[in-house]
Amino acid sequence: MESNTLNVSLPKAQVAWIRQRKDLGNFGSVSAVVQDLIRQAQAAEAEGLRRTFRELQPDGVAGAEPTDAVVALCRKVKRERLAHRRAG
Repeated sequence: MESNTLNVSLPKAQVAWIRQRKDLGNFGSVSAVVQDLIRQAQAAEAEGLRRTFRELQPDGVAGAEPTDAVVALCRKVKRERLAHRRAG
């Protein structure tokens, strides 16, 4: 996995909380704590999307995951932009 650096300014209380979580959670680094928090937030967001999508299904039958629809739309837009660039 490619790694990038991102500098973030945080209040002292948040820095202390992250460092405490690192020590108590047996994380190897502060970066590992932040990565874990991001993974948790992404998982919660994905579950929220799944739940919302299930609620939108009128017959209760599972359809395509909403992320699949978003990816398909992104691919379509990318193909259209590429075709437009080649034509122009």
